[in-house]
Amino acid sequence: MIRTILVVLAVSIAQLRAAEPPPSIESIREVFALTEVKKMVDGMFGQIEGMMMPAMKQAVGRPLTPEEQKFSQAFISKTMAQMRDDMSWEKMEALYIRIYQKSLTQSEVDGMIAFYKSPAGLALTKKMPVIMQESMIAMQEKMGPMMQNVQKSLQEAALEMKK
Repeated sequence: MIRTILVVLAVSIAQLRAAEPPPSIESIREVFALTEVKKMVDGMFGQIEGMMMPAMKQAVGRPLTPEEQKFSQAFISKTMAQMRDDMSWEKMEALYIRIYQKSLTQSEVDGMIAFYKSPAGLALTKKMPVIMQESMIAMQEKMGPMMQNVQKSLQEAALEMKK
């Protein structure tokens, strides 16, 4: 009996959700503007670029020679230019709009707009770049030792396979 009630309730909730209209493109763009998504995406590229040289040095496991440094910088510049082009906001916005329309209802987006216009939402928007930057730094600090452990495990596995 309880199982039947739960199934009916789940189906009813799904039907109610399906009855709500998807958010309009204009309202989604308003959320993007309020949350400064384009600025965050642009900032993400700078953070990624800043992490690439230390990652390359760590992968080599020794200081890079001047020639390797020059090659690495050229590689990073080329890779980042391609990434900025492939993942520019202009090319990605339509994808994000589709995802938001598929995932959210108009009332949910309206609630997001109300929040991001509130003092708490405005504060979050202003502080999010710092939060993201500190998160990336913390992740990089965690990834270094983790990658060393993975590399050690791979070397041990390769030795075991040779036996």
